[in-house]
Amino acid sequence: ANTAHYALVNLIEFAIWIGLPLAALWLAASARSLVRLSRLRDGIDAADGFALAVLLTVFALALFGKTAAETSRLWMFLMPFVCLVAATEIARIPVAKSRSAVLLVAGLAQFSCVLFAKAFNDI
Repeated sequence: ANTAHYALVNLIEFAIWIGLPLAALWLAASARSLVRLSRLRDGIDAADGFALAVLLTVFALALFGKTAAETSRLWMFLMPFVCLVAATEIARIPVAKSRSAVLLVAGLAQFSCVLFAKAFNDI
């Protein structure tokens, strides 16, 4: 029971640490890759394979890691990989104007998360 609890705490902390907009894009891209994997007739490309590898790594660290509530520091090395997967989700938006709008909204929301974290970090 403690393992599942700490895994969930670690995943939530990681999502908050990287920013909820980035986490949402990463999870959307990962979910899309899982759906494509489940439809084996479509096959998966390198971006899907990379997304699934990052997702598997994060979940393995959450389930088998020996830390509790320390992921913000210890999992920092995963952030560039999460950003790459999130970028593939934005790149898959078909219309360039829509892509720009999503990028702008996600960027502003991410910046808001940074300001919020900075303001309430020492409470």
